[in-house]
Amino acid sequence: MKTEFENLQFISEYFKKVLQELMKNGFILIIPEPTKTFRKTNYAYFSDGDKIAYLQQETKYREISISSVHKPSKEVGTGFRLSDEYSLEIAKEALVTICPIWVINSKNHVIKYDNLKEFIESRTQSGHQLNIYPKEQNNNYKTFKSL
Repeated sequence: MKTEFENLQFISEYFKKVLQELMKNGFILIIPEPTKTFRKTNYAYFSDGDKIAYLQQETKYREISISSVHKPSKEVGTGFRLSDEYSLEIAKEALVTICPIWVINSKNHVIKYDNLKEFIESRTQSGHQLNIYPKEQNNNYKTFKSL
């Protein structure tokens, strides 16, 4: 029997494999629930339970970009793109990145979430319902609906 994760449609098989690799390495995935207009998943957040990062594949012909995640700010947005090429090492780096060197003068505007729970409770995401994978994590973090 397929799990809900396996039933999701992804923008590419490569994107699905990257998400599976992250789960295999112990990361929690936060993935948008498909809708009529958003059927194929092309972005996800991932976390070690405390720190959060983001990855996206804009089209199936492009590489996967990886970004840090912090609280929304007028000055510095919600995160910094660190790479346009996926690797597990860069994904781990995105979790701990506060501010890349090229924007160091804005470091005082970057406020990281304390943990995944605060991120989920902040409800600042895209408006899609976001689900937690693997499903065993749902006891710790309930699925949530953004504003």
